[in-house]
Amino acid sequence: EDESFGVSNSNTACQGLTNLVIHNTSRLTEIGQYAFRGCDKLQTALSFPALESLGNTAFYGNTKLPSVDFGNALTRVTKASFWYCDSLENVTIGGDSLVAIEDESFGKESGDECKGLTNLVIYNASRLTEIGANAFISCSKLHTALSFPALESLGDHAFYNTKLPSIEFGNALARVTSGALGNCD
Repeated sequence: EDESFGVSNSNTACQGLTNLVIHNTSRLTEIGQYAFRGCDKLQTALSFPALESLGNTAFYGNTKLPSVDFGNALTRVTKASFWYCDSLENVTIGGDSLVAIEDESFGKESGDECKGLTNLVIYNASRLTEIGANAFISCSKLHTALSFPALESLGDHAFYNTKLPSIEFGNALARVTSGALGNCD
């Protein structure tokens, strides 16, 4: 019997939802595309210790979401997962399974979709090989020291216009593209 479950494509009108409680998050392995899109009043700090799959635009427009904590099972942070999450300050990822932070996961080249993110913690980035284009562009408050020992590719403007105090790459880094670390004051 499969004891895991997921939330997918709900995209329901959740504008009034302020609190989300999932009692057994250890069973939640998938959050699908648009699952919590537009839940603009959701103010609960969320924790998903067993999440493996996160769909595109899963939390898009959650303007009051303060923090998200992912366990060790998440493999990818997908495109537009956290666009317009204006109050999102803290994101924590266990990292044991994380292989990619895709293009435009938090930021978007044309705007300031990532204006609240302050702290990004990836506890074990030993499998993370790719950070896509514009992944954290204009996350202008992001000021966490980061280390990516296995990173192979850093996309265009990946950390453009952030406040990173330091970033460390291992021997695997083979590709750093245009403006990847530009305008990092």
